[in-house]
Amino acid sequence: MKEKRIKYTATVGSKFNKDGSVRAWPGMSIICFLTPDMPQYKLLTRFQEDFKLQPFAGCFTMLPPKSFHMTIIDLLCNLARTPEHWSSKLPLDTEYPVIKKKINGWLKDLLPQKNIRVKFENLTDYNVTVKSLVKPADIKSKTLINKFRETTILATGARHPGHKIYAFHISMAYIIRFLSADEEKSVNDFLRSWQEIFVREFGIVEFGPPQLVFFPNMHQFSVK
Repeated sequence: MKEKRIKYTATVGSKFNKDGSVRAWPGMSIICFLTPDMPQYKLLTRFQEDFKLQPFAGCFTMLPPKSFHMTIIDLLCNLARTPEHWSSKLPLDTEYPVIKKKINGWLKDLLPQKNIRVKFENLTDYNVTVKSLVKPADIKSKTLINKFRETTILATGARHPGHKIYAFHISMAYIIRFLSADEEKSVNDFLRSWQEIFVREFGIVEFGPPQLVFFPNMHQFSVK
């Protein structure tokens, strides 16, 4: 019998290898870190440990808990140099060290020094990642985030497609192999079982102030 061909998602060959190991994907974002002292960090870690035991786990690659974060706004990725994903203030062939210096300068005095509160909305594997969708927990946080996102776009010239409908989230895993119908059903059943746990336990995350980070790949995010 002919062996069934494995079909890989678009993240293979870009952010990850076929075996789930991480590839170079240098870039920069503004994020809020989920830290080990937060109960939500422990909840997401428990979720991952259970996920790894499931028969469909081989279709995914887990993100290390040290990388848990919520992106406030994406900036630039060195290997995604297309006009719609680039800064209107920089040529497409700008060298990466120059980009980092420019971004640092543009945002030096713009990062808000206030905490951001978010609450749980939904668990999903939509758009190639397994994630916890979240939303601002109050008007103050919503206003702060929206205002800062627009200020950042004006400063950096980086406005991505889908900016207006961007869904805030904390990613826990990436899909690297397309799921069969049976696997998709199993994943959805698993997420539904954990949805109840997240609704009960997630509560409200009080993130520290957003931070500009430069990352070499999807496992490492460092403040500069």
